[in-house]
Amino acid sequence: MTQPVDPTSRPDPGTGPGSGTEAGSTPDPREVRTVLASGFLGTMLEYYDFMLYATAASLVFGPLFFSSLGPQGALLASFSTLAVGYFVRPIGGIVLGHFGDKIGRKPILVVSLILIGVATVGIGLLPTTQDGNYTGAILLVALRLVQGFAVGGEITGAALMAVEHAPARSRAFAGAVAVAGGPAGAVLATLAVAAMAQISGDHFLDWGWRVPFLISGVLVIAAFIIRLRVTESPLIEQLEAKRKARKLPLLEVFRSHTRIILIGIAVCGAMYITQQLVTVYGLALANQNGVDQSDSLYVKAGGALALMFTTIFFARLSDRVGKAKVLLGGALAGAVFAIPVLTLLSNGTVWGFVLAILLGNVIVQGALYGPFAAFVAAHLPPAVRFTGTALTYNIGSILGGLAPTVAASLAVVFAGEYLPMGIVWTVCMLIAAAAILLAPKPVNPVQTGADALVAKR
Repeated sequence: MTQPVDPTSRPDPGTGPGSGTEAGSTPDPREVRTVLASGFLGTMLEYYDFMLYATAASLVFGPLFFSSLGPQGALLASFSTLAVGYFVRPIGGIVLGHFGDKIGRKPILVVSLILIGVATVGIGLLPTTQDGNYTGAILLVALRLVQGFAVGGEITGAALMAVEHAPARSRAFAGAVAVAGGPAGAVLATLAVAAMAQISGDHFLDWGWRVPFLISGVLVIAAFIIRLRVTESPLIEQLEAKRKARKLPLLEVFRSHTRIILIGIAVCGAMYITQQLVTVYGLALANQNGVDQSDSLYVKAGGALALMFTTIFFARLSDRVGKAKVLLGGALAGAVFAIPVLTLLSNGTVWGFVLAILLGNVIVQGALYGPFAAFVAAHLPPAVRFTGTALTYNIGSILGGLAPTVAASLAVVFAGEYLPMGIVWTVCMLIAAAAILLAPKPVNPVQTGADALVAKR
């Protein structure tokens, strides 16, 4: 078996700062820090909203909105609304990515922030079927669609802003700092639900679940203020100056970059399947098998916190040894751990849940999450980078969004057996590993991103 081609692991020559500045110059460290902080905080707050929905789908949306379907049917319906958000993410990625490549990253990131904030606060105000009003279930799906559309452009834009401002030697690290806001948001969401479950007690299903959704309104306002301070990507400014923006970036992506898009979808799909099976389906599975709800929520929060650091660690490692090598290691580890992780999730003990989170979420997902943004960005020219990267993230995320629903369905068909889902999970990780081995060379084997533009000046 051949080793994956990963010229992105080579050091970039002298002048490529990754910031789009003049050849021989270096990016302003304060500006880079501001962009990294904004990317981290913005992604953190957007994923607080998005992961809040995932946690609520595991614990409360079934009895609140679909109680007439029975326990298993309600859980399946709740997970289906979760999956709906993933299906609309590619549409959001295409639309927001199109305008992100044409008019700039910054305005699109502001729009996505506003949309997800409005949707999340709206969910916190919905009537439930317990109130005898089925309109709430319909509106829940509608607001979930808005959430998914907005997130379709968020993580891509935030990661690209960081990568395109960063020095050449630290691109994966910069992208991972923005991406690491996702696990941080998951920590906040999980702790918010756990705290309100404890505070509201028996009234959690009455009103306690609403509070974390309503709090997001304040958090989004804070993120909005921070995001307004960020400068536009220097690559976009260069493209505008040279009039190189594509009229239809989507067509250019499919015409010239289909291979890397398919590879990215396979890798990202494996990444999100791991995330959803461990932290969403796994949470419900652990609770059904006797793990205390509060204990499982705190373990999930601890895992998300650890993931934030392993994401950055594996990104920094990939800057040194190569993005493809780290991604390949993560995919192969996922193939090895898939069935053992499901076994641990189903054994009904807190320590089993802890080990499952450690293996599946902290290690496997961290190894895939950290280098992924910089890996894909290195294979796409700046004029179509937002659109192309958004496609890989968001089409791949559909696979992850479907994973809890597929797992719940297989459990019904096979009388609670987890092995069929374990086999499916293992195969997905092996497909991702094969895709990484087939990765082409980046756009330029020595220079990528801003360096390539600077070299042409």
